[in-house]
Amino acid sequence: MTTKEAHFDNANEVEFAEPDSASDPDDEGFEEYHQDGGQQRLSTATSKSNEATSVESSDKASKTKHRSRKKRALSPLLDLLDVAPAVSKNFSPNGGTPYLSYDEETWNPQFLYRLPADIALNAIRERGTEGVGRIEIGKKMGMDTTTKAGNRRVSAYILTVCNEHPDHFGQYQKMEGKFRCIKYYWKADSQPEQFTRLFEEFERLAGTPCPFKLGQVVKFPNCNLSTLRISDVTLHRLIDLLDLVDRHRVLVTFHRMIKAISERELARGYDFTIDKKSLVKCLKALESVQLITMFDTLVVAESVENKVRIVCHRDIHSADDPEVIQVIQATVDEYHKEGRVFPHGQLRFSVKKRAEVEARKSSADSLAAVNSDCSNGIDLKLRYSLLRLQTSLSAVLRKAETNEVRVVADKAGGKEGDAEQTSGPSPKNKKESHLDAADVSLIGEGSELVSSIDYGYQSKALRLFILHELAFAFVHSHPEGTKPTVYDLFPPGESFATYPERSVDELTVYVDEESPLRFLPPMPPFTDIARGWFMLHDFFVAMPLSVFVSIAYVNRSVDRKLLLSYLCDPIKRHIPIGCLPLDLRMAVLKDKKVARQIEHILLTLAAMGLMAVAASPDPKCFPFARATVFYVSKRAALYDTSTSGRGYATVTLPLSNYDRYSYEFNTTDDVVLFWHHLRAIVQSTPLSFRNDVNSEEVSQARHKKYSLGQFEKALVTVDPNSEIDELIPLGPHEGCAGFDSALYLHLKRHWDIDPRQNSYVGWFIARFRRQSDKMRHVVESRVANLKKDWNSYVKSLMPSELELTKTKKNMHKAASNEGMVPAATRSVTIDPVKKRPPQKKAAPTKKKRPMDSVDIVSAQNRLHLRSRFSSRERDLLIMIRAVGFFLNPVYRFWLDPAVVRDIMHEYIPESRSKTVQSLMAAGVREMVRPARLAYLQRIVRNLSTFQEMRDLRFQLASAPLSTAESKTSFFKNAFDIANRLLYIEHQALPVTATSNKQFEAYLRNSHMIVSAEQSLMSPVPLRSQTPKSLTHIHHCVAVNILLSILIHSTDGAFSESILDQISAAVISKALQILRSDGLVSRSRALDPHLMVITRNQAMISYYFRHFFTHRFHPDTIEQTLSVCNSFDDNIEGSEEVQGDLPGALIAAASSFCNNGYLEVSVDEDVFQMFEQAALDQGTGPQSIKQIRYLENTDLHLEQIHVYGGMTSDLPILPTWQSLLALIDWSQPADKHPPLPFEEFLLDIPVSERKILRAVYKPISSSGAFGATMGDLKKATDLTAESLRKTLKDLMNACQIMCVGVDEHRWIAAEFSTAWCLNVSGRLVTPRPWTMPSGEICPATVRWMAESVLMTVVTSPGITLKEICFRLEFALQAAAIHDLVMVLKEAHCLLEVVEAFENMTLSSPFQKENPEEFVTYLLPAAGCFETFARIFGGISLLPAMTGRTDGEKEEEFGRDADRSSVGEKEVNVTLPVVERAL
Repeated sequence: MTTKEAHFDNANEVEFAEPDSASDPDDEGFEEYHQDGGQQRLSTATSKSNEATSVESSDKASKTKHRSRKKRALSPLLDLLDVAPAVSKNFSPNGGTPYLSYDEETWNPQFLYRLPADIALNAIRERGTEGVGRIEIGKKMGMDTTTKAGNRRVSAYILTVCNEHPDHFGQYQKMEGKFRCIKYYWKADSQPEQFTRLFEEFERLAGTPCPFKLGQVVKFPNCNLSTLRISDVTLHRLIDLLDLVDRHRVLVTFHRMIKAISERELARGYDFTIDKKSLVKCLKALESVQLITMFDTLVVAESVENKVRIVCHRDIHSADDPEVIQVIQATVDEYHKEGRVFPHGQLRFSVKKRAEVEARKSSADSLAAVNSDCSNGIDLKLRYSLLRLQTSLSAVLRKAETNEVRVVADKAGGKEGDAEQTSGPSPKNKKESHLDAADVSLIGEGSELVSSIDYGYQSKALRLFILHELAFAFVHSHPEGTKPTVYDLFPPGESFATYPERSVDELTVYVDEESPLRFLPPMPPFTDIARGWFMLHDFFVAMPLSVFVSIAYVNRSVDRKLLLSYLCDPIKRHIPIGCLPLDLRMAVLKDKKVARQIEHILLTLAAMGLMAVAASPDPKCFPFARATVFYVSKRAALYDTSTSGRGYATVTLPLSNYDRYSYEFNTTDDVVLFWHHLRAIVQSTPLSFRNDVNSEEVSQARHKKYSLGQFEKALVTVDPNSEIDELIPLGPHEGCAGFDSALYLHLKRHWDIDPRQNSYVGWFIARFRRQSDKMRHVVESRVANLKKDWNSYVKSLMPSELELTKTKKNMHKAASNEGMVPAATRSVTIDPVKKRPPQKKAAPTKKKRPMDSVDIVSAQNRLHLRSRFSSRERDLLIMIRAVGFFLNPVYRFWLDPAVVRDIMHEYIPESRSKTVQSLMAAGVREMVRPARLAYLQRIVRNLSTFQEMRDLRFQLASAPLSTAESKTSFFKNAFDIANRLLYIEHQALPVTATSNKQFEAYLRNSHMIVSAEQSLMSPVPLRSQTPKSLTHIHHCVAVNILLSILIHSTDGAFSESILDQISAAVISKALQILRSDGLVSRSRALDPHLMVITRNQAMISYYFRHFFTHRFHPDTIEQTLSVCNSFDDNIEGSEEVQGDLPGALIAAASSFCNNGYLEVSVDEDVFQMFEQAALDQGTGPQSIKQIRYLENTDLHLEQIHVYGGMTSDLPILPTWQSLLALIDWSQPADKHPPLPFEEFLLDIPVSERKILRAVYKPISSSGAFGATMGDLKKATDLTAESLRKTLKDLMNACQIMCVGVDEHRWIAAEFSTAWCLNVSGRLVTPRPWTMPSGEICPATVRWMAESVLMTVVTSPGITLKEICFRLEFALQAAAIHDLVMVLKEAHCLLEVVEAFENMTLSSPFQKENPEEFVTYLLPAAGCFETFARIFGGISLLPAMTGRTDGEKEEEFGRDADRSSVGEKEVNVTLPVVERAL
């Protein structure tokens, strides 16, 4: 084979082969890798090669020498006959030469006329198994491979050598940076004795033979590393690493290891330096064969945590080894001694700054002396100097305390690198930092593990309010001379790591209340400027922990248990940060991000004219946020913009149209009044409206100037030496209350209270409400157009639409934890993979798959316009998806969709009228249903139990199929096997004819259990389920409280004192669920003026009222009562029933059952008309139109008169007051706690004590969950009547209470706090009819009882369970039982209890069928009239009917007018309803 042919063969085999030597030399666009200055780079060279050039010295004219290309290709050695001219550069516009420029100082092998093939052989042999590239070989030949001709010649020589010596030379591809290059290397297998010394040295250091072979490729999966090829250079590096580990046993930082390896390679004459990636790969290779060990540690140096990877001897098995800690500490000290930063090794100071650093050290002693006595005050310049001293001391002191090294338990893996700064916890503490279920519920559903945790982080405006009040108290509230000051507790020149830990008893109480001001020390004024200035560092150190968690997120590195021990204590939570334990204090104070957040909040206050900033004396020396100095103003102003017109962010200008209120802050109460006044103005100003007529242009650039990190301090900078009277807020002043609209103070979400972390911020919510109630009267007198619910607690907890949208995405996670999920928001996520980034928009394609011949025939056989699927077809679709998921675990169908159609057509004949599109769509619809998705997962789990299916899955994974036909045939075969395995009878089970005794013995021997399948989702909402925990009980109580408040509220004016006894987190959660389920909504008034008043007000929705509507006329009860009253008041004995209103019809029909009488007067002409019509019907043709005789004008229906009356002996009915007393389960609060039960029995006759003990014992043992009537019957064997009497006696003695959600339950008095609230001196179990005052609302009872009565009238014989099922989404079952009791005692309903044998078996092997008692409800005779006489005089509230009283009267009049049309002769008197006061 010629050289040309050999070149072609090799070029076709290698992906990145050299260019074709036979190609046209004039072709352009050739790309090649070359090396320039020791670095590989990609270049494009285009030139025309001159075959030969000769230079004549006489006329300096060049003449081209023509040669045959074919001869040149046959022998590259002929190129040696060419003489290259000496030119200045190779890249000339007329073309380049294949040879390098002549340099007399550089020796060239062409001087010796050596063959190029020998030079290539020698170059490759010298580099050994590491290999050499084409560019280096070309340099040794003196050829320039950047030109096309030179590159071809060098490639031809190299390929000739490799083809002539295939046993000695080889080639491989290698990545040089981001470029792929070809390396030519010497094969060690040809002469293994050349590397015997290296293997012997490796065996001497490792103690075992070398596990690697030359040429072996080592891979590192899941480590973000490329492969490592074992060459002689790599073997040298492995030996060097083993030698270093054997000498030092512990190696710290890659910086030092790289330096040591490079020095050794340089001594051996190796010209290249090892990089970090190569070093990591060598270490990974040694670790994989257990010759070394590696660990990740967290080393704290200069208050910074650094993640460092250490390399240890194979005898060291833990990073906790004392030898490891000792070496790490020695390394850190050595770095500091050399003036380098650990662990990267860069110099800390340049040479020029060394003298300056030494000067600072000498001045440190004088500053320390000043620091010893600064409690009497210091000037601002000295405070800056002490801050610099404090910063330098913190680094030195922290270095002395970093003997502890936190070590990762697992071995190193994942990201490679020398070290990286970490702000999160060490991996060792990851397990401890994981949240339990209770903590997850506090933080929020769907919250992922992030670098910080919310312990009560509040909204924007509340953060401003909290810090403004605290900063004012820090600077102005303490009298002059108050000791100790902040400088006494926290000396400014000392490191905060040296502050002593102080307990509650050791701290001075400045304000005797449970508030952040309790332990807040005063800030002594600076001696050279006026009072009011403070440094952020001093403010941060003195800040109470309770305030810190409200304004910032807490880093996850904080010890959670220790932090919660402070936050959950009512006193310890207010301890300043500088007095906390060292670990907790350092984790908070070292976080620079938190300091920037606090600075940003204070800068925002400065933009509002409440603070100012001092210019930094040296921005280079004080670039951090702690050095910022602020001034707290004692004056401010507010504009009452509540009378403004509607807008989005700006009010109606000018501001002179509004009242201006000037504030002078003398105490913290003045600051509190300012912020609550601002909140009332914000809530009452009609902003956040989209106005299309006068659309506002909101500048995004102006909004961003208040963002974190972009605030320009120069706008709020003030000279500290100047006298400050009042600060002016930043303009333009077109926003709410006269501030800049870009602050967006008008947005409701910036004023919302976040109650989720109630155990941590409950104190703040209670204090905030007390302050608002205290300032309420003053604030309301200062707002012209006040919104009535500006101070509404329920409104502040009302979730926004944005919050609901975010919450719905993670609701299914909370359902698995606690089940507190709205029924309307339960969803299922099909793809469990994390959210992927948005993909680029693909090219438009056809939406529908084109139908093939089978689909066309199926479409022609279709009987319905839309395909209908039976349960058998849906099950088989899930089965197909399950088999596909088992073989390839992806939820999308990974085969051709036609496979689904073929299998469906084969197994189910009725599906042969469905196309591929309809079957795939049906399968997708099935996958989004939770129950069907659970069915699929159950099938997959069952398939994994069969060895045949596991073999098929392994076969598919080991040998992936490439063609669609092979995939289809494989899947069909797998589906047939799966179908046969799943739907055949288990051979190991006994046959069905086996007796029960034998079958039970088989179950015992085989340890098998027969259990019923549990449903994944309960259709019953959590608020109507049987309580299973105290949290569940509180949720049910909170739902009843919210429904009660919203039903009985009028424009937001209602008492919210009842909410003080419930956790804000529970109230917020219940309100959010009610809002998500659609039972609570925001008011949406059509009137623009009314919208301003009621905007964002919580109210019960139409959906909630829908549960209590019925099919009858809404005024049926009022009309019935009116007619009955007219009968009763008739003196003559009878009264004519006029009109066709529903009430008149019911009153007339009730005469048949209430001892009344009914008289009908009919004119004779009417009878004659009926007789004539009957004769005509008998003789005339049979036609449907014969019934039209009723339309004859001769038929005078108005001449038919109906008279009704009542007897003198009317039945005695109970009053609604006596009926409401039946469901009043409240008890006097002053009788709780009652006497102990045994002491109570001392006053009871001995004969009755036994029964009382028998009833009280199961009630007391049931705890807070209570005992039902059924439980008490089983425990006592008493009759129902005797049991009710005993329960009544115990309740009258306040020993037990009646509570419950699913049914009535009785609990002991000691557990009443879980269910009851103290309202107006009584312990009340909240129900929807419980008013905020604690009384029972008769209107609500009448509204809901009427709904239950109409349901029974519509469906006589309906079961009590069915009524509870219909209303359980809006009303708890225990409340429905109360309503049924009221209707029974009112003689409107009849209750029938029947015993049936329960035909529902828990399992096929159940022996006995227990009895089940079913309660039926029947309407009593005359129930409408009875209900009307008892409850008809009670007017319904507008929130129940959706109509005001005026609208109701107007509608009632229209109905009466319609009934009197055509009755001119009769003067009809409309019934008038007398409403109770």
